[in-house]
Amino acid sequence: MDEIYTQIKAKIINEQRDAQRRIRPEELADELRVSTTPVRDALKLLAREKLVTNIPNTGFFTKPVSEREMRDLFNLQWLLIDGSLRVIARNDGLLTLNASGILSHGRRQLRNCPPQSAAELADAFFLQIVRQSGNADAVDVIRNINERSCYFRLKECAFDADAVDDLASICETYYRRETEALRSEYRNYHDRRLKRLPRLISKIRHSGDAGPYADSSLSEIDWPGGGVS
Repeated sequence: MDEIYTQIKAKIINEQRDAQRRIRPEELADELRVSTTPVRDALKLLAREKLVTNIPNTGFFTKPVSEREMRDLFNLQWLLIDGSLRVIARNDGLLTLNASGILSHGRRQLRNCPPQSAAELADAFFLQIVRQSGNADAVDVIRNINERSCYFRLKECAFDADAVDDLASICETYYRRETEALRSEYRNYHDRRLKRLPRLISKIRHSGDAGPYADSSLSEIDWPGGGVS
């Protein structure tokens, strides 16, 4: 069950897109060469994590990129990261540096890296800060936010150079080990991100990206009245 859940979860996260599409457990089961029971159990867990939608007596569906949901997720992310930075400042005032990956890259290198790498950096960076607070529950919530906003962040890094530049500026402050300055920098990043959100959502919806969901196991469904909230 754990392995099946992990595989389906990775598929959902990596193939998010702006459309509500039916997830067919039977076809996923065939693809994974298992029965439908563990597939349905895995999808129920993913529904509880809000990575898919479970409509009673109808089935499972992918979730669209929603401006309201992204705004709520980013507001929650800001509260947890700002709280973590306050805990770090109260304890010793110093950030523990993580030199892995491209966290140590400067602004030019970050702006020139592929969108996927920049999005992965954002995940690792925010998770690293919250881990330093020692709050395991906050780490789990940040991880869930990263998963639920994966597709949006990938498109954000692809479509908006300012977002990547803001992220690079935060990383530079992080490497100066200036906790209070990082709180201010992150708040500004958060505010600018929310301001750009409607325009980015519109760009995503009009980008014409059919995405990997155009396959046999995840087929599109037309909703009367414009979809499911």
